[in-house]
Amino acid sequence: YRRGPEIHKAAMKESLAAGLLREAGWHVKLREAKDADSLSSASGSSSNKTPLRLVDPMAGSGSFLLEAAMMAVDIAPGLVRIRCGVPDHALPPVTRWKSDIDTEKLWKSILLGASQRAKNGLQWIRDNPGQVTLQANDIHPGAIEIMESALETAGLRNLVQITNMDCYDMELVDENDLAAGIPYLVVTNPPWGIRLTEDIEDSWEGLRHYLRDVCPSGTEAWVLSGDKSSTKLLKMRRNRMIPIQTGDQTLRWINYTVQGKSSPKEEEEEEEECCCLLDDRSRPKT
Repeated sequence: YRRGPEIHKAAMKESLAAGLLREAGWHVKLREAKDADSLSSASGSSSNKTPLRLVDPMAGSGSFLLEAAMMAVDIAPGLVRIRCGVPDHALPPVTRWKSDIDTEKLWKSILLGASQRAKNGLQWIRDNPGQVTLQANDIHPGAIEIMESALETAGLRNLVQITNMDCYDMELVDENDLAAGIPYLVVTNPPWGIRLTEDIEDSWEGLRHYLRDVCPSGTEAWVLSGDKSSTKLLKMRRNRMIPIQTGDQTLRWINYTVQGKSSPKEEEEEEEECCCLLDDRSRPKT
């Protein structure tokens, strides 16, 4: 469960970030992109290549982006800690168990295989510039510094585009994405009252603007929230909602699809429908 470098005590647990990314299908999108690249290389055509864009507009200290980058490069859980010399990781306790097989030799063989996979993954990224783009943004300079330090430690700083601005002011990853119809995968954990308690409404309004007015149509968004009143500010219909229990907090991992910019009348109708659905769910069952 200890996957990468420790960021800081307030950061999202790396195992939780990795699990949520898998639920969002990031590993599937990466596998499909690499399969398409293999087919394109075999046929000599690049028509099957669709760029991947993963964005966290409120990245904080970068838990999502760090895990997403590790998945893109195919860095096995714990490999970064071994490289950094974290105690009890180079030779884990299992290698000291009594066994009929040479567990230390087996472990070193597994470690060698994982290292080779990471080298191959990094080479694939280098050979396919622009195929996978990771973008992280946060309004707080202190969070940006922590994120950059963690990415540097993992050797992944060059894979992530980092911006320091209000989410409301964010633009497309590439100015041609809208015309090309390249959907994004947005994963984020906006403030909802724990740790960060200021300007919550403004943050969610900024996220709403980014998703509905900036992101290309077809963009898939996954938002982590522990406050139902905050998610209503997005004024978007959800596709799925997955309950998450972590410690004493009950969270929701909510999936939305961006359908393009709505007219004012459509926004009003959609808001009324969302409110009706909420009212129906709040009524006691008979």
